[in-house]
Amino acid sequence: MKSLNMYCKNVEIFGIRFDLISNSSDFINGGLEIKLQQKFQENARILENGLRTADFYCYIIDDDLPLKFVRGENDLLIRGNISELEKEYGEVHSILRYFIYNYMLSCLESKLGMFNIHASSVVGGHDYDKVLLFIGPSGCGKTSCMLSAVDRGYAILGNDISSIQQNNGNFIFYPTSSFSPVERRIFENFDMAKEVVIDNEKENGRYKIPIDLNSFSYRKKIINPDLTVVFPHIIDNAEVAVLSCENKRKAASRIYEQITERIRNIGLLYYALPVPSLDTEEQMVKRADFSKNLMNFAKRIVYVRGDAQKIMEEIK
Repeated sequence: MKSLNMYCKNVEIFGIRFDLISNSSDFINGGLEIKLQQKFQENARILENGLRTADFYCYIIDDDLPLKFVRGENDLLIRGNISELEKEYGEVHSILRYFIYNYMLSCLESKLGMFNIHASSVVGGHDYDKVLLFIGPSGCGKTSCMLSAVDRGYAILGNDISSIQQNNGNFIFYPTSSFSPVERRIFENFDMAKEVVIDNEKENGRYKIPIDLNSFSYRKKIINPDLTVVFPHIIDNAEVAVLSCENKRKAASRIYEQITERIRNIGLLYYALPVPSLDTEEQMVKRADFSKNLMNFAKRIVYVRGDAQKIMEEIK
């Protein structure tokens, strides 16, 4: 049996506290992809017996048992021979961290009514009360649209993940991470690229590199903004076409999909290790209601097709 000396790291997101607890200090000290607000303890500490002060707990136990996932009301347990699976398949640690990240998103939904959409968002206007929300699957051009908006005076509210809370009839938009994975050849087409130093000078072409865009960020929450929802389909050097959405139910369905894909998480680790769903029927209903209400709240919903650098000329 492997050692069960337990180590703990505290993570805080939007005031909700998570404890990551493991008998592997390497796992606890490894990078966890948190694209939301975050506060990390500098070093992992040895867990004191019986001490439970967080809202949610993630246990990662590396032992000699078959891999299993168990979710309780406030707990997630991942237990199994993780180190041996890592040797056999590779990248198991990073995939499990992504699974934990998705668990945190689902907890924010259930605890705060905080929905995290696979979307880029920007804010502008005289009083920073105008929000553009770019929504769609990977590769549709969300980040390019965001960069185009920044070139025209907008500030980044969130890249890749946009966090929105529905509370007492209000929609509250929260700032999230502005670290952006962007293809360098695309990024350098925008004016803002002149003000950003790219650390990894060797990367170019079609490989995405992480770029720190925090200097272009807006770091305050926004309540009930003038919201425009944009579903982009970017085609380089093409004329821009803007089509108003006449079917809000269809738009709400697309919003739902871009939230659900971060939570549902049904799949296999390298076609061999099953990863369970994190969804619940109750959360599915709440997410559907949120998606419908957000589309009814939006002042404008449009589909955009064409060159990303020109879309802001058409979306006022």
